[in-house]
Amino acid sequence: IENLNGPMYIRDSNFESLDYDRKKFEWGKNECIKNGKNVAILTYGFLVGICLEISKKLSSLNKEHSLYNMRFIQPMDIEIINEIFENHDIIIIVEDHLESGSLYESLIHHKDKNNNKIKIIGINLRNSFFHPGNFNDVLDKSGFSVEHLFKKINEKI
Repeated sequence: IENLNGPMYIRDSNFESLDYDRKKFEWGKNECIKNGKNVAILTYGFLVGICLEISKKLSSLNKEHSLYNMRFIQPMDIEIINEIFENHDIIIIVEDHLESGSLYESLIHHKDKNNNKIKIIGINLRNSFFHPGNFNDVLDKSGFSVEHLFKKINEKI
């Protein structure tokens, strides 16, 4: 962190309970959980667990895709972003964040700056907040349950 020349945004959690072989944590580096073609699903924080469930469902339907844990949003991991842009036709970003200042907004900017034609779909809170309540109820009402997100993502690919 001694070479950091600006803001940092990290969104990571304790993933000991998740069923995947986690790569060693490295500052500034995001991780590819599942490597596939066509569609890249990007997420972070507690949504990694939900997207892992969605990934299993997509795989059971033989829908080719990648899944990335984007724990470092700022500064951007340009190496993995370029890899994603080069190897996929569609990027779907799932985040419990307002659209303003989101990973979605950052990748749209990166796409436009590099004159790239890739399709980017953002699934986020737009301009609203979670309403208080039981965690699973909040996820369901906000459209972030496994069932809601699977339906949205499956329709897009």
